Amino acid sequence: MKIGVIVSTYNSPRYLDLTLTALAGQERPADEILIADDGSGPETGDVIEAWANKGLPVQRIWHADNGFQKTIAVNRAIAASASEYLLFTDGDTLHCPWYIGLSQRLARPGRYLCGSLLRLSEAASANVTREKVTTKQVFDARYLRDVGLVTGVTSWLKTAPLPGALTRGLDAIWPIRKTFNGANASCWRDDALRVNGFDNDMRYGGLDKEFGVRLQNAGVRGRHIRFSAPVLHLDHGRPYADPEIRRVNRGKIAKARREKIVRTENGLAELALL
Repeated sequence: MKIGVIVSTYNSPRYLDLTLTALAGQERPADEILIADDGSGPETGDVIEAWANKGLPVQRIWHADNGFQKTIAVNRAIAASASEYLLFTDGDTLHCPWYIGLSQRLARPGRYLCGSLLRLSEAASANVTREKVTTKQVFDARYLRDVGLVTGVTSWLKTAPLPGALTRGLDAIWPIRKTFNGANASCWRDDALRVNGFDNDMRYGGLDKEFGVRLQNAGVRGRHIRFSAPVLHLDHGRPYADPEIRRVNRGKIAKARREKIVRTENGLAELALL
């Protein structure tokens, strides 16, 4: 099957370059990489063009900057995709080399995969280089311990070089709700279309979770890859975070659960009206 990776980004060319470096090093390469660009400037375009010139199957899906509109950008990328299976992430993440291959092996009808993030500190993020990603140093358990990422049992389990059978077992038994994490999740494109994609009206704070709730309402069940394939997250500010928007979004999530909503009223099908 064809696998596409949708990478959301906004004016963070250095981090996007590192994300694409990690995707270029996948054991099972992506068939397409779609950059859901929420209105970035030319520096981001330069990064994407440079990788395209190296042969990475990357294309930019851009719209004008009108504030935080990640859902619209991602919906445009879903609409443009020619892949059967879609991995969703952000342009401030680093994926271990086996990430796409594992996602392909675990993909099943009626299922989405949901993973977790290992959050690097501001100082550790500043010291990540393309070379550290290319050589896989940044994924090494000792390196992650040395930069202070391993702070407890859970982070140790996510970073330790454990056998695949053990990490899959931990994924199965870990007592935490399965939620769609837009920086580390995947689903069939047909399922994304079935729920009409992401809610175009939602801003930062729970927009991915709401999408996942509607997938579950449509009968698509989640499976954890928390320990099998955690994703490293590069630290950055969030000037777009707004407590009032978060409150509204929590209400939307609760409503979707309560009313078993499957299709958003303003999603993929309504892109032409924007």
